Amino acid sequence: MSFRVLFVGDSLMNPRYSIGLRPEDTYSYSLEMFWRKFCLTAYARLLVLPGRRLKELSGAFYDYFLPNEGGVKVDVSVIHLGIIDCAPRVLSPVMYFLIERLPKFLQKRIQRFLHDNRPRLQKAGWSFRFTSPEEFKDYYARILRSLSTHSLRVYVINIVPGRESVYRHSPGLKESITSYNEIIRKLTSELENVKLIDVFEEFQSKPEPHRRI
Repeated sequence: MSFRVLFVGDSLMNPRYSIGLRPEDTYSYSLEMFWRKFCLTAYARLLVLPGRRLKELSGAFYDYFLPNEGGVKVDVSVIHLGIIDCAPRVLSPVMYFLIERLPKFLQKRIQRFLHDNRPRLQKAGWSFRFTSPEEFKDYYARILRSLSTHSLRVYVINIVPGRESVYRHSPGLKESITSYNEIIRKLTSELENVKLIDVFEEFQSKPEPHRRI
């Protein structure tokens, strides 16, 4: 008899992979590989949509659980979402959409300019989140309820802290991670079969070389 595990994530293993990110570059994939070694009878399923907002991810959950309505179908679910939604960016999703349709040589020049001038642009007010705190709370709650309903146990991994050099390059990121983690913490405490794994506090207490963002 197999032990059914579902891993769900958008969070990066290494932000340098943000372009052309593969599922195997994520925390969720590493967790799945660990689980397979830890429990040889585990049947694992990985749902990862790199770079997608929580709003877009929610559709994957409904599609996945639609055939399973009416009973628990997963023994354990592990969810690690949030960094894509909370990280401040210099462009809104609409602006990114428009730039992606420009010729490649223009895209690269714009991307280089944005990267080199990110701190001053964000301080000047060019700062957008893919998902507002209100939207994040709404969609995260929906996903968490769905996982809680269809899983015997759910483990929630919150957003890891970043390095000070990353915070300097992306003003507002530090405060944003703290704020969104508080939303995750509150929602997690409201469901009986859901447990928070507070990697933020664990990484925060360690020297910077151990941090992953």
